[in-house]
Amino acid sequence: MSNQACLFAENTPDVVGPDSPRRDRRRTKTVFFAGCAWQVPVFWLFCFDSEDLSDYECNDGSLIPTLVSHMDRVRARLAERDALARSLFPQYVSVWEKWRQAVEKIKRTFLKTSLCEIWCLYEDDTYFKNSLSAALDFLRGEEPDGLEDLVTLAGIMTYDRKTCTFTFDEDRECAEKFLYGWLE
Repeated sequence: MSNQACLFAENTPDVVGPDSPRRDRRRTKTVFFAGCAWQVPVFWLFCFDSEDLSDYECNDGSLIPTLVSHMDRVRARLAERDALARSLFPQYVSVWEKWRQAVEKIKRTFLKTSLCEIWCLYEDDTYFKNSLSAALDFLRGEEPDGLEDLVTLAGIMTYDRKTCTFTFDEDRECAEKFLYGWLE
């Protein structure tokens, strides 16, 4: 079984995992939007900002980083970051456009992540959250070194800053795996 990250949408701003019971027992209509194994795709992070990063408390008391944002802000961020995405991944502009179109179709109020299965892959509890924070700060133009965190979280180990390209085993993988995972 692979460790999976999940991107989902709901109408409540609760900071919980998609399978977690609500403390007030409210029912919510969760829409599972995208998933990915072993990493956090680049374009997922384009949807969020540093203020969207918070912690979800597990039953054992562990604090797991998660992201929650209002869909109006998600759509605005994607528009604001359009030129950045195109410049960082010029050979994948069509993948970026497909991602943007898919996000536009979401009919819920909040976009959220479930990252606990990725978080548990890291030995240092704070390293994963610090990497998320640096990647989000990079997307806001505040942390130039955060590009390394952005691509590393996505599993991209061969990103070339000069050519804005990356390589992978094309017989076994596709660019979408690193950029948005799979759409549900």
